Amino acid sequence: MKIYVGLDEARNVSALSTFATEFTKIELENEAVETLTDLDGFYISGDKLMYSKELSDSKKLARKELEDKKKAEEMLENLKTKELLDNLSDENAVLVMALFPAWKTKTKYKVGDRVRYEDNLYKTIQEHDSQDNWTPDQVPALFEKLAKGDE
Repeated sequence: MKIYVGLDEARNVSALSTFATEFTKIELENEAVETLTDLDGFYISGDKLMYSKELSDSKKLARKELEDKKKAEEMLENLKTKELLDNLSDENAVLVMALFPAWKTKTKYKVGDRVRYEDNLYKTIQEHDSQDNWTPDQVPALFEKLAKGDE
C-alpha cells in the first residue's frame, strides 16, 4: 500500500491520502505506513488506510488510563519512600541522608521534617515557612544538626 502525506510550514502532517494529490505529494516508506497505524484512530484494512473516531477515542482513553496508572504507581512509591524515611530514627536517617530532600526557601516545614543542606542533615524543631536568610546552618532555633556528611 502507498500512503502520501502533506506537510504544513511547520512540517506537521496536514493531509493523508492513499494517492498523490497536490496536497499529498510525499510518498511514505512501508515502515512509515505501519507507524501511522499507531496514530489515534488509524488502521489498515486491505490496502487502505482507514480512520475510525471510535478507535481514536478508545486509544486515547486507553493511553490516559495507562498514564493515570503510572502516575498513581509513582505517587504510591513516593508515599512508601516518604513513610519509610519519616519512620527512621535520626541515627538511621543519617545513613541514608542522600534520600532526604534538599532544603528550599519558601517551603513550609513541620516539626520533625528532615532536610539536607550543604552536606549536613538537619531536623526541623520548630514549624516555620523557610526564608532565604533562615538556612539550617544559621538558625539553630529552627533546625537541629543531625550529622555532617563527612562524619
